[in-house]
Amino acid sequence: MLKNKSKILNVFFIKDLTKLIEKYNNMDKDLVEKLEALVVKVNDNEIKETLMNDLDVTLALVDELGEEVDDDVIKLYFFIKNHIKEINIIEAKAIYEEIAFRGYSKLDDIIMYSKLNDLREYVSDEIDEILGSSYHIDRLFDKDTIIDYFLEGTSIEEIAREMIDNYDEYEEVLDIEPDVMFESKYGQTYYYAYVNN
Repeated sequence: MLKNKSKILNVFFIKDLTKLIEKYNNMDKDLVEKLEALVVKVNDNEIKETLMNDLDVTLALVDELGEEVDDDVIKLYFFIKNHIKEINIIEAKAIYEEIAFRGYSKLDDIIMYSKLNDLREYVSDEIDEILGSSYHIDRLFDKDTIIDYFLEGTSIEEIAREMIDNYDEYEEVLDIEPDVMFESKYGQTYYYAYVNN
């Protein structure tokens, strides 16, 4: 069995192998069914491979998940855990639900969303701070535009309303460079970006 001919090592190996076989044979039937359901449910091959690499981690995830979890929540969970910060599946589920309900979710200095126009509420909340910052004013408007606003008597509120209504420019207004997190099972792309304000 082992390349090393040591009888002592072989004894340790056989004992470890016996423990491993017992671990798998004594696994709770319900837990095995949940484990299989989770792995079968995941369509993303990379995530499936991650799940298959560590039984203990996957069992802990099955335990955290409870009965039912959406494939997209699992994708979001692994993306955040692998690229942003350590997170548990319950937090990932809450973030996913917030994106579905509110249009976006913020985690530290990162904003996550599925459609640019869903950031309207966030832009609306941040617009006063953006328009109150010389850095952002300089970044967003050239001198001619500022002079035109002044000569036309355009108020800050009107400028803010115009910026909020023009969702095509939200990336520029927020000074974000979004990247793809994942694509949902329905073909919806989810994005994340570091917020610079």
